[in-house]
Amino acid sequence: MTFLAAPRPRAPSSLALTLFFLGCSSTSSPGDLPDASVPDAADAGAIDATVQDQSVDAPARDAATDDAMDSTVRDSAPDRVDPGVDAGPDVRPDANFSYDAPVRDRVVSPDSACATTEVVGIPVELPIDMYVMLDRSGTMGQRCNVGDTTIDSKWCHAINAISSYFKAADAGTTGNSAALQYFSLPGQSDPPCGVGGGYSIPAIPADGGLLGLPSANFDPSLSAQTPAGETPTEPALRGLIDFTALHIAPLRTMIGLLITDGDPSQCMTDPAALANLLRQHRLNTGIRTYIIGMTDANYTTLETLAIAGGGPSHGPTYCDPHIPLCHYWDVGNGDPSAFASALQRIQQRTAVPCSYSVPTTDAGIVDPRTLAVQYLQGGVITVGLTRVAGAASCAPNSWYFEDTDGGPSLTLCPDTCSMVQGDADAKMRVLVGCQGG
Repeated sequence: MTFLAAPRPRAPSSLALTLFFLGCSSTSSPGDLPDASVPDAADAGAIDATVQDQSVDAPARDAATDDAMDSTVRDSAPDRVDPGVDAGPDVRPDANFSYDAPVRDRVVSPDSACATTEVVGIPVELPIDMYVMLDRSGTMGQRCNVGDTTIDSKWCHAINAISSYFKAADAGTTGNSAALQYFSLPGQSDPPCGVGGGYSIPAIPADGGLLGLPSANFDPSLSAQTPAGETPTEPALRGLIDFTALHIAPLRTMIGLLITDGDPSQCMTDPAALANLLRQHRLNTGIRTYIIGMTDANYTTLETLAIAGGGPSHGPTYCDPHIPLCHYWDVGNGDPSAFASALQRIQQRTAVPCSYSVPTTDAGIVDPRTLAVQYLQGGVITVGLTRVAGAASCAPNSWYFEDTDGGPSLTLCPDTCSMVQGDADAKMRVLVGCQGG
């Protein structure tokens, strides 16, 4: 093929252009032209520098034909020519070209992202101070003594499981300690609605503090209780909140644990309102409240409280059989292995950071407009997190972009950070697309 003159080189572009010559395609970029004869200086001087007359040794097209052609994107098929006639390129030098590759979707996914950062939560054992609030309402069934396995009641199963945990050698391997109270309060009247009252003071230990584990000192109190009364969940939670907030110690982790078999039946009974108490407590103090449910408890109520309290996502063994993941533990009638599993997981925290650098890649220039942050709940269910303008705009399941001394970073909002760090199987994924082709 013969060129009389090369078109004026265009400004460099990051996109390659696909040009077609006589039905054959080649990919060209500036400075990478097909082999062609070069005109001498005299010819070059006679050529208009703005719009080149690309006449070739082929029959010229008439003006009507040119006018009929689209001036933006040319048909790449060549005009019909007589056999043996050398035809020039079917491209005018003043034509505009469009990038003919597919447009990149701004919503990136693991398949479309050109750069990805993935962080997996690592369970970490920390010293724990635990305030246990145990439901002793009448629906828990017949009383028994610790160690008695002949009575089939939720109460007997529960106190035997709790006693076994408190006395187990591994309960104290990290320096754990515990305190215990019941609801309703044994031998005394419940406080007025809206306050924790006597629930802020444990039944064991008697000094109102915490008892180092392992310990058999809880057994006499557990054996002495007779299930009775209703389920005053609100004052029990307020008392749990008061006690845990007052007993935060350096280099230790304070948590609350509520064990129940029924729905709230006194004072505030709306699960969402009760959950808000736990959520505010967690946001104000960093203290989590974990929920263990027994037969007859309402799964929806348990989950609402557990999420607000910051319980870890897990499943499906100790969840509602119809869902794969949950944040509470359903131990049925008091299965000892279920209790043990719940208590062991409660001891764990996950080392998942709440700030991430923007992923980088050698594949191109990352496009920050395509950033996406995903939380794999329980390592299984993908939850897409929403970007907000900044820390002041934080909402559930959200993150924001900020510039720090270490460079640009993505930061999880406090509620989201707490949720992720409470998931022993958490996995975080940051995705970004690249600019250009």
